[in-house]
Amino acid sequence: EELKHLKDQAAIVQIGELICRPEEPIALRGQAAQTLIETDHERSFIELDKIAKDKSLESDCRALALHALWKKDAKRVLPELMNLAKNSLEPPEVRVAAITYLGHSMANWPPRFWDDLYSEKRNPTAVRIAALGSMEELGLLNGQKSILSKTIQDIKEALELRKSAVLTANRLFSPNDLESELVSVLSNNENSLEMRRFALNNLAGSADEALVPKLKQ
Repeated sequence: EELKHLKDQAAIVQIGELICRPEEPIALRGQAAQTLIETDHERSFIELDKIAKDKSLESDCRALALHALWKKDAKRVLPELMNLAKNSLEPPEVRVAAITYLGHSMANWPPRFWDDLYSEKRNPTAVRIAALGSMEELGLLNGQKSILSKTIQDIKEALELRKSAVLTANRLFSPNDLESELVSVLSNNENSLEMRRFALNNLAGSADEALVPKLKQ
């Protein structure tokens, strides 16, 4: 309770510096971030914002600061999260963190904001997977299932992205639609062995019991 009303700006700065000391235990760094979340003084937001924007710092430190900013004032930090998510010059870890917190926020999204994050093949795979997860979290994939189908069937897409699309389809597609997608992957011998096995394993958990043994022969 005393820390909530912390007025010593020098102390707030020191707590902020603690967040970015890699030699410190992560539990202590997390506690420092939590302290700034709970501190009423405006300086606490300023310090966290400074850390989040400092490209000279390690990505995990900046991601921790982003988490604290989002917990502290999600509406206020929303524009910054959007900018970080879109910025191709930012490290993937920072962009993924921003996208994840956006996935738990409600906003008037700019046109094609999420589609561009997910569909732009120049984006790192981790960024695209995070975008897919946030789109599902926000309900933006309802009625947009062709996006998943396109990824699942595209042999040029990254394997991990295709796997994520399959797992998402498991939750959103009807059993018949999912079965059709996975059988199509299995039937295309241009797909890697790993992708075809992944499709088969997921099919085994959802398809007609009489179909799977035939496919395994």
